[in-house]
Amino acid sequence: MIVNAITATSLVIAPLIAERIGNLRTMVYTHLLSNVFLILVPLAGSLMDSLAFLLLRQSVSQMDVPTRQAFMAQIFSDEERVPANAITNTARSVGSLPGPLIVGDLITQRLYSLPFIVSGSLKMMYDLTIYLMYRNRVRGDGAN
Repeated sequence: MIVNAITATSLVIAPLIAERIGNLRTMVYTHLLSNVFLILVPLAGSLMDSLAFLLLRQSVSQMDVPTRQAFMAQIFSDEERVPANAITNTARSVGSLPGPLIVGDLITQRLYSLPFIVSGSLKMMYDLTIYLMYRNRVRGDGAN
């Protein structure tokens, strides 16, 4: 319940941040921060610190959702928007398919921290790639 309340609050705050720094930066920066917190979860040293990083991660992990939707509406025409959303959602779904198998294998090898570190690092590379690919494509928003 606490995690859901934190997530809901972050969804309300995301547009306020986007007004200041733009949709793309909000989407990427908050997701980068979220993934730093994800990597820190197993490295924290204590249960309480791990829980704190987990809650911090949740406080910014979903801010990319409304800003991604707004950003896509901003950079794609009406005709391009549905196919672009379909491609984005399909890529995200397909990209997540091997995750459970890999994590299961790592856990059986007692490499409990590695799934957090690898997934956080991969997501950070994804975020940086998105930023580098689209930073010059923003229409009519000087903040981005």
